[in-house]
Amino acid sequence: MEPDTKENGAEKKPKTVKETLLNVDYWKLRWAQRKVAFHSANVHKFLAEYNDRLLVGREHIKILFPMCGKTVDMKWAYDLGHVVVGVEGSEIPIKEFFEESGLEYTVEPLTTIAGNRYKTTDGRIQIFECDLFDFNKDLAGQFDAIWDRGAIVAVNKDQQKRSRRKEKSTEIFLAMLHRLAGPCPPHVILENQVCDLYGDKCTVEKVCSVDSFKEKHKSWGITELNEDLYLIIVK
Repeated sequence: MEPDTKENGAEKKPKTVKETLLNVDYWKLRWAQRKVAFHSANVHKFLAEYNDRLLVGREHIKILFPMCGKTVDMKWAYDLGHVVVGVEGSEIPIKEFFEESGLEYTVEPLTTIAGNRYKTTDGRIQIFECDLFDFNKDLAGQFDAIWDRGAIVAVNKDQQKRSRRKEKSTEIFLAMLHRLAGPCPPHVILENQVCDLYGDKCTVEKVCSVDSFKEKHKSWGITELNEDLYLIIVK
């Protein structure tokens, strides 16, 4: 059945929802205004519980953290002996990450794209202050694993496939909030859409889904909220 587009003989205009333009300037402003409720002071529960599925016994691997903010997940991986590469558009969380982690670091400008490279004195943590879509393999090489905690749902929908094309590791952990409605960001991506994004060149496994609804989420206009974890392996 076609939707009714007329009311009292006059054609109705379809209702549209204006989506927020999610670009590097938007996220810089969020950090500047400290509107970063998505940041957690704890290692993500999925990474702590299911890291064996991502690491599969490998030691000293290189892990990419896209749109990393100042996540303590990077320090967790570093302390386990892994090589950490983060990509973040705002300098604020990058500096705070190193200071709060008690790590000495250096800063140098990037020469091929706009931005800076922050790295520990031992070189095992590098965070690139740049637009995610400018970041490329010439800057940091290939990765053994990717921990995407919310990056895919924090870019514009028409950029999600472009973001996926940058992910050429063997293992990808994709963790994201899932709700049926509510404000953007984060975008809503359903399980079949995850398969559409990755399934042509990867195997996609839904590892778990956890009820994450809290009282504060009622202000989003929603009544349920799950957090899903996917393991994506490049074929």
